[in-house]
Amino acid sequence: MALVLMFTTCPDQEVAERLADGALTAGLAACILKTPVDSLYDWQGKRVAEGEVVALFKTSVAKADDLEKWLAENHPYEVPAIIRIGARANESYADWLAEVLEA
Repeated sequence: MALVLMFTTCPDQEVAERLADGALTAGLAACILKTPVDSLYDWQGKRVAEGEVVALFKTSVAKADDLEKWLAENHPYEVPAIIRIGARANESYADWLAEVLEA
């Protein structure tokens, strides 16, 4: 089964947890991984270095557009990075993912 890995950066663990919980509750993702990262980027003419949390959402191709829209509507950043990558999983994991997302 093809699946989509969609990730976004969050300002802190609390926001990542809120987005993860909301996506699970809405049935838009089957699993979310969260990990702290050090980010470096230019924003409004200034170089920014800060800690963030990356949340990686595992979802189906069929749910990806709805998840992206939901994340954009619920993310606190003015310009959230919501990036999706097509992927493929081993058969047993793909079966579990499909079962969870179809429930």
